[in-house]
Amino acid sequence: MVYKSFKGDSIGGKVLRGPSKIDKDSKKSQTRSRKGMYVIDPMTALYMLYVCLCVPCALMHHCCSFRPSIHPPTHIVAGIVFPVARLHRYLKKGKYAKRVSGGAPVYLAAILEYLTAEILELSGNAASDNKKSRIIPRHILLAVRNDEELSRLFQHVTISQGGVLPNIHSVLLPKASTPKG
Repeated sequence: MVYKSFKGDSIGGKVLRGPSKIDKDSKKSQTRSRKGMYVIDPMTALYMLYVCLCVPCALMHHCCSFRPSIHPPTHIVAGIVFPVARLHRYLKKGKYAKRVSGGAPVYLAAILEYLTAEILELSGNAASDNKKSRIIPRHILLAVRNDEELSRLFQHVTISQGGVLPNIHSVLLPKASTPKG
């Protein structure tokens, strides 16, 4: 969250009673506690602590004995649900390359999250087509095999308990009778 100013700052001679948000339309900006002060989320409080304690010390080129680590996890910074740090660890432990850049696990996590969301959306549609509220492996198979791109990606993958696509060869179908006349 980005704030214009913090409690106690003065703008145009007016002392603010709480953080003034840039986004005035959100409901959270209107949240107040009983005493009329704004409610501050923990990350904002940590950021304020960091600004008050560490920035002045770094600007004066002094060594600070109390420097809290306020780096949010990489997946939160990137806006990804999948754990970037875990993927980074797996890439390093797997010895896929001598060195792994910081952007590689972020990119990999974003790709995996996108594929997961796509498969879940399509399999949820397949489940609702079959009038079911729970996704089973059969729905995942139907979703993957009916999508052209996912089918090409998973062409050598066998989904356990998925079954096969319903398909009747045209030779086996009864011949259409032609009207005589």
